[in-house]
Amino acid sequence: MGPEDGTLVVRVESRNGIGRIALLGDLDLSTVSALSDNLANVEAADVDMIMLDVRDVTFADASALHVFLEARNRAAMNGHRFMIVGAGPPVRRLFELTGTGPLFGEREAASIIDHFATGRTDVSGGTPDRSIAGA
Repeated sequence: MGPEDGTLVVRVESRNGIGRIALLGDLDLSTVSALSDNLANVEAADVDMIMLDVRDVTFADASALHVFLEARNRAAMNGHRFMIVGAGPPVRRLFELTGTGPLFGEREAASIIDHFATGRTDVSGGTPDRSIAGA
C-alpha cells in the first residue's frame, strides 16, 4: 500500500509532548477520513502540539485543506498547537493556490522537529524557544 495505488499510509507516534502524524500517499476525498480519525486520536491524547508531517504526500486536494484548517481551529480552541511540516510540491501548491500556507507555521518547523526528537527546548544554545516552552 502506498502512493502507487492511490492509498494513504498514516504513521502516528508521540514523544516529548508532541504527537507526530506522518502521511505517505494521496490525501484526497477517498483517503482523508484516515487522517481525520488519527487526528482525533492524537487530539484526545495528552500532547501540547500536533505535528503533521506531509513530506511524503503525493497528492492533496481541497478535502485535505479542509481537514488541515479544521485541525488548526480545534487546536486553537483546545489550547494546543497544530503545525504542518515538510510540505512538498503537492501540499505547497495547495497552499499557494489558496493563500493558506502562513497559517500552519512552517518557519518554526526546525525547532519543533528537534524538540520532538530530543526533548530539548533550546535548539540555538541561547534563549529557549518560547513557542515550545510556553506550549
